[in-house]
Amino acid sequence: MSHPIVIQISTSILKFIQAMYNYQLPLTIFNIQRVNLRPIFAMSCAAIFTLINMNSAQAQTDLPGGKVEVVKSFDARLAETDKIRINAPVPQPDTSSNRYQYNALETDIKMEYEAPTIKPLAMGSEKLPPVYKGFAKAGIGFPLSPYAEGSYYHDADNFNILAHLRHHSANDKKRENQRFMDNDFMLRGNYYFEQGIGIGARTNYSLDDYYFYGYDEADTSFLPQYARRRFTTFDLGFSVFNVENGDSDLNYWGKADFYTHRDDLETPGKETGTLLNFGVKKYLQGKHPIAAEIITDMSSYTDTATYRLNNFFFIPSAAYIGEMFSAKGAIRIASHNDEFFFLPDLQVAVNLAEGKFRVQAGWDANLYKNSFRNLTDYNPFIAPILPALQNAKYDDFYAAIGGVAGSWNYELRGGYKPTTNMALYLPTVGDPTRFSVIYDTVNIVYAKLNLHTTIQKNLTVGLSAGYNLFNPTVQEEAWQIPALETNLSLVYRALGNKLRLRGEMYFTGGVPVLTPENEKETLNALFDVSLGADYMFTEKFGLFLNLNNLASNRWRRWFNYPTYGINVLGGLIVRF
Repeated sequence: MSHPIVIQISTSILKFIQAMYNYQLPLTIFNIQRVNLRPIFAMSCAAIFTLINMNSAQAQTDLPGGKVEVVKSFDARLAETDKIRINAPVPQPDTSSNRYQYNALETDIKMEYEAPTIKPLAMGSEKLPPVYKGFAKAGIGFPLSPYAEGSYYHDADNFNILAHLRHHSANDKKRENQRFMDNDFMLRGNYYFEQGIGIGARTNYSLDDYYFYGYDEADTSFLPQYARRRFTTFDLGFSVFNVENGDSDLNYWGKADFYTHRDDLETPGKETGTLLNFGVKKYLQGKHPIAAEIITDMSSYTDTATYRLNNFFFIPSAAYIGEMFSAKGAIRIASHNDEFFFLPDLQVAVNLAEGKFRVQAGWDANLYKNSFRNLTDYNPFIAPILPALQNAKYDDFYAAIGGVAGSWNYELRGGYKPTTNMALYLPTVGDPTRFSVIYDTVNIVYAKLNLHTTIQKNLTVGLSAGYNLFNPTVQEEAWQIPALETNLSLVYRALGNKLRLRGEMYFTGGVPVLTPENEKETLNALFDVSLGADYMFTEKFGLFLNLNNLASNRWRRWFNYPTYGINVLGGLIVRF
């Protein structure tokens, strides 16, 4: 039988446990509103019952055996209670960034392993178009105009060479002596040494025939045997340059060019020229260039007298190239006939919208040689006896905006360009087929627009337009110089690039002219529409066809010199 004292103590403890079982202990220090102690007290009860049984076992050793008297039945019950759920808030994750530093211990342990075997994966690639080293074109047109052109380029590991030739002539028998012939040959190449030095050489030869057809055919005073003019030009050049920058980011070069330009008229005129150019350029931090350049430009022209036009330049320069802002500055220190000029070349540019919009402003001053070669390239009908050749000096103050808008590349530029000794042209009194050269100081306000885009990879569109407002100091107009010129071109490719279609529209305003009778006249404007097509019926053979001046505009670029009307040219293309 259990000991009465033990049973009484056990009853009291059980009552205490029952009271505590229903008690909820608030523990705010752990941010928990209420804690259920029932599991804890259940474990306590188990421990107490174990203790009671142990005491009972000890007490029974003192009782007499035989029978046990039950004083009172013990019925331990726990009262029913509601379960309280605890919704503890979830702690916020730690998003702080920690930096850890690891120090690797030096060791002499070496691990030997076999190099892995790398096996290339077979990957499909787009087939590149074939590259041809040369091409040839040959054809004939109307009015009678034979045409031939060819080019060949060879590129090896340490040298390359390019050869090109061209012949084009025409004879419009509707007008006496309205004909021309143009022949050009060019050969150039480069050789590269293992030491990182390259050398280059080039030669050009051209033979061009022009005819003075700007006369009245009823005028028998003009002798047709004096109608032909032939220019022969020969160029020869050499260069030395570095191929690899190395660690110093240093570029250097040296060039020497020589030419002769001859007029084979009844009073021959001949010009010789030499151009020497030496320079060095260093890049700071790999992108900011500083440079120095020396140029010696000498020419001498002889007809009935000898005219020398020698210019010397020393040009130091520097530039800063940034992602948003860039600037360059150079000063051309020039010398001519013991006269010195300080000609700045300054430019600042700001790139906005990640380079899609660019703003520029600058001042560019320089000398332009009115040499015999430059004058006859612009107007082949000038008189053989020229005034003293002079430099034209200009200052170009300009501003420009440009960039990329969708698939369009654009640039709009405008400026003010005062120019001294600008060449103008007047019909020669007594011989309207030739032009005299006069010089004047002309203030020019200009605007230029260039647009270019590719539409759906097949259609390319380009537009260029320029307008000049001339204000001469002495002359009434800028004689024979056009004020407005525009050109719109389209190229469309189809049939896997086998077919190429071209369209071009050219417009220029009428040029002012002072007639031999000292009367002002504005020549007619030009509106020229031309179409062309190339079709390669195999990879190496094809045909071409050009339809020019479809409007049959008989524009006069020069006084008394109308252009050809509709003219056609077609032939064969070979690639190899």
